[in-house]
Amino acid sequence: MKLKLIKFVALWLVLLAANTFQVLAQSQNIFGVFKQCPFACRFIKINRDFTFEQLLDGDLFNNEGTKGTWKFVGDNKIKAQSPRPSGEPQVKETSENRNNFLVIVADSAGAVVPSAEVSGESNGKSFKCVTTEDGNCEIPKAEKFDVAFASYRGTHKVKDASADVFLVQLTYDKLEPIIDEVWLIEKNRLFVANSDGTFDKEIWLEKVSRKKAKKLFP
Repeated sequence: MKLKLIKFVALWLVLLAANTFQVLAQSQNIFGVFKQCPFACRFIKINRDFTFEQLLDGDLFNNEGTKGTWKFVGDNKIKAQSPRPSGEPQVKETSENRNNFLVIVADSAGAVVPSAEVSGESNGKSFKCVTTEDGNCEIPKAEKFDVAFASYRGTHKVKDASADVFLVQLTYDKLEPIIDEVWLIEKNRLFVANSDGTFDKEIWLEKVSRKKAKKLFP
């Protein structure tokens, strides 16, 4: 009985070691920083602690970063995911002696955001409104209201009892898209999977040197 147990444990250790070596072999290829610069630049850093960092730079971006986690889903293939943006939005409250609330949704640059959803409850009744092309939405007066756009959803609690106009500013961290992608790393190239799981080998991110990587992610 003891001999069988020893053989079982020995076999388990061999399989564990084989799996560990496989992971290590894959890891040698995936760690580092990869870049793609067709118009704006996208940089992806894959870390050894199963986290990643993304950096966007260019005319529409300013070193805007995203962080997330990854896991192996195949040979040199990983699943990368970032958390859903959340938290209270930045809101400027003013008063115009209105009978209702006027909510204006804009981004951090001041550009209005149409099709944002503003919802909540007033006097026991639910309400929901979608911002117009001007970023405006009129809702009943309430103690708080929710703002949702793309993958973001947050709640603003009214601080000034006399306020009836609310300028909601969605900063980049609220507007950034969720990363939910599968990446394939082959020969210092990172390929992003299409929605059907296939990979376009004509489009990729190229691995940069360690010196360049340190400048991008000090």
